Amino acid sequence: MPDKACLRRRFLKRRRGLSESQCRALSQAIFRNISQLPIFIAARTIGLYLPIQQEVDPTPLIAWAHRQGQSLFFFFFLGLSGVMNFLPYAPGDPLCKGAFGILEPCVEQRVSEAVTAEKAHELDLLITPLVAFDRRGVRLGYGGGYFDRFLQKAREKGGEKPFGLGIAYAIQEAQALPRETHDCLLSGVVTELETVFFT
Repeated sequence: MPDKACLRRRFLKRRRGLSESQCRALSQAIFRNISQLPIFIAARTIGLYLPIQQEVDPTPLIAWAHRQGQSLFFFFFLGLSGVMNFLPYAPGDPLCKGAFGILEPCVEQRVSEAVTAEKAHELDLLITPLVAFDRRGVRLGYGGGYFDRFLQKAREKGGEKPFGLGIAYAIQEAQALPRETHDCLLSGVVTELETVFFT
């Protein structure tokens, strides 16, 4: 099996092959699939992200969830520590470039509002981007392990929350991905074609 770095290059190249209009259309189809899921409808608190490098764009989902009265949280990093936390977000809130050049809520004096890994169970649903996934629920990200560590903290406490849901284009499915001991399995993945839940 190819190593993670090789697989990451392969699947990022595949994703870069999608045009802007294709990404938009596929993201809309993924939004329609997610918006009908009981796990999404029942969620009161949802962790989300803003897209980079042609990731699935969750913007339609953000607007929809806000209208339904669901509380949204976007991730941010405290400096270059590699620790991922989440801050409350509503459409229109200011966004700033964070430590890794990714747009995130402007932290300023709001750190006390953060959902840290130790409080991960406060999120009902965590919607994650990914580079690739397989049918076991293995997620290949960019290599930082941020989402893995966040989910692992919650699961170490024996909690069922947050439900880790990946969103991806169908072309990001791999036959099999290598899994290391620190890799935390997803509970499900939604593509434009289907929703897959993992046991």
